[in-house]
Amino acid sequence: MSTSHLEHRAFNMEAWWGLVVHLMASGKHGEAILVTQRAAEAGSVAARVRLAMFGEEAGVSDGEAGRIVEAAERIAGDDVTLHWALRGAHELLLGECDYEEKSRRVLRHLEAYAVLSEDVQAVFAVAMNYLAGRIGVPGDHAVALDWLYCAAALGHERAQEMVSWHVAPGASIERNHPGALRRSRRT
Repeated sequence: MSTSHLEHRAFNMEAWWGLVVHLMASGKHGEAILVTQRAAEAGSVAARVRLAMFGEEAGVSDGEAGRIVEAAERIAGDDVTLHWALRGAHELLLGECDYEEKSRRVLRHLEAYAVLSEDVQAVFAVAMNYLAGRIGVPGDHAVALDWLYCAAALGHERAQEMVSWHVAPGASIERNHPGALRRSRRT
């Protein structure tokens, strides 16, 4: 699944992240690394993971990158930036687990990011992952429909169209649908 369109979203993200995204899009990789290094020095675990994603360019070996990612996995909690960074790290196959587990972690961190940020594009991306399935995660249409309801409630037009096939004519899509994000936060 391509999530590059989500890279430009900065919902509840640490301030440095948006600047790094902008610098990367401008081809200023060196400056992006410096900003990320300063954030890591200031204590941002997400910045350490982002440095791992830069890899050798930021002076981080493959082995060190794997250790950074695994250490961050244990403390992600409700850190929206860290979940987004870990999603990206596992997309790049960083970490010390097998390929299928990395794929499962991509989805788990995308879900956490979607719930914490309420980024409609991320919510829809979770739905599409469950609809199609991914390596290590079988498709689950019931779970996909719950996430589609969430995306539709947040205003995602394609999700609204897809959900309309499952809703009685004239019914509205309520934010408190059983699949809404509030329920997801408790899981």
